[in-house]
Amino acid sequence: MTLSKAEMLTQVVDALKEIGDENDIAIDMTTNPMKSLGLDSGHGPTFACEMEVRLSIKIDDEINPLVADEPQRRSRTVGEIVDLLLDLCKKQEVQK
Repeated sequence: MTLSKAEMLTQVVDALKEIGDENDIAIDMTTNPMKSLGLDSGHGPTFACEMEVRLSIKIDDEINPLVADEPQRRSRTVGEIVDLLLDLCKKQEVQK
């Protein structure tokens, strides 16, 4: 499935709202879900599963979409999550 960045943002925002505690907060590319939406790294696998279903992709178990491990472990912004998922979609589309 090939999505534009805007379409991926919509999918990510919808999924974050489903699993998060704060539905009234405006979410954009600079939003940090772990700081703004009451999420923690434990929500990453649930979010990954939701995105796998929405996007028909596989997210490896060692990837937590909410957490960047390199160069230093930190929470990702929505924009970084969008870029990660777009990259995974492109890689898996090429492999088909």
